[in-house]
This record gives sequence, C-alpha cells and structure tokens, in this order.
Amino acid sequence: MCFADVNLGADFDISVLNEEDSIKVLFSENAGIVFQADVSVEKELEDKGIAVFKIGTANNSGTVNIKNNTDTFSFDVAELRDVWYKTSFLLDQKQTANNLAQDRFDNYKKQPLTYKFQ
Repeated sequence: MCFADVNLGADFDISVLNEEDSIKVLFSENAGIVFQADVSVEKELEDKGIAVFKIGTANNSGTVNIKNNTDTFSFDVAELRDVWYKTSFLLDQKQTANNLAQDRFDNYKKQPLTYKFQ
C-alpha cells in the first residue's frame, strides 16, 4: 500500500492477532485485508459480525515497521519499490512491443499520488 506515494510508511503491531510465529502470520494464505479507515467503519464491520483488529497507523517516514510480540522488522519503502518496479520493468520489456516499458520505468518515481476531495 505504501508504494503508491513517496515518503509514505506504516507502523504495525500484529501482536493482537495472537500468532507467535511472525513468518506464519505475515505469509499465511488466510483471507484478510488491511485498509485505513476511521472508527465508524470499524463499528459498521463489527455490527455485521466481521472481526476487526486495529494493527497500525500510516506515517510519513517512508518506512514500514512491523512488531509481533518480541519480533521487529523494518523495511525501507523506496528500496522495496525499486526492487518491485525493476522486476515489473523486466517483465514489461518482454510484453510491450512499443518500447514504452523504459519510459514507464523512468517515470515511476515522479508520480506521487495527490487527492482532492470536494
């Protein structure tokens, strides 16, 4: 989620999920979603019987920090974004006949998201 903008990060504490094995909880195939919302959304979901766990907040550090009990992990979003886009670029080169893969790759750091709500 943090790849969409520059200097965007998050602080997560997944200890509330009650799973000691951090790798198991981070890479499980159980269905779940993570999204940012306010308290009214949390209440609406709970009213419908959907389990909600507040696991973190967004930050402007450009770093994702994850805590699970005594385990801690920290990831530089810009570095991971570079790895992700490099891999995507290499695949895009093989699939795109019009040589636009290089243009897209050269431009990805120049497109932070901006929002304007009425």
